[in-house]
Parts: sequence; C-alpha cells; structure tokens
Amino acid sequence: MICFAFCQAELIFRHGSANLPHREKRHKGGEDAYLASNDLVVVADGVGSWELDFGIDSGRFSKQLVTDIKYLFEQDPKRKMKQIIQEAVEANEEIGTTTVLAANLVEN
Repeated sequence: MICFAFCQAELIFRHGSANLPHREKRHKGGEDAYLASNDLVVVADGVGSWELDFGIDSGRFSKQLVTDIKYLFEQDPKRKMKQIIQEAVEANEEIGTTTVLAANLVEN
C-alpha cells in the first residue's frame, strides 16, 4: 500500500509503503513490486497463477519490471511513461505477467 500527501504551496510529495504478501509467499516477497519516490510511483501486481500453472515465480517479472522502469525513467524523466513501460517490458528477461500502474510526478 502506498500513501500520499501533497502540499500545494511547496510541491512536496510525501509517501510511505508496505508490502504484505500472503503468508505462503513471504519467503519470496510475494508477486508484487512497487516504488515510490519524489518523482515516480510504480506499482506492479504480479499474477500468481504462473506459480500454480507453471511453477514460475512471476514476482521476479514484477520486480524486474519496476527496476527497469526506474532506470529508464532516471535516464530521461520527460519521456512518456507509456514508452518507458513498453521498453521495460521488452527488456525484461523474466517470465510472468503483471498489471502495472506508473505515474510521473515531474513537472513538464
């Protein structure tokens, strides 16, 4: 869960987060990944059925995707988020699927 508080006068982004995976998935950190910083928010909700159907930990896909989105964003924060996400998916060598939400908080 990520919590937000905006202060309009100073344009401050305050955030906090917590990852609470199912007790059977705690040893691997669950299938989800997230990042919250002053200029970027990313949440990836990994699909757990990969584990059940194929024995593949889709959390590795979600975590790598968030890492790659962060890296690509830092290279050029003014790029469109859709393009960054697409490149991050294409670069991801892990197997899995995830729903992803990403927000660029940089003034353009």
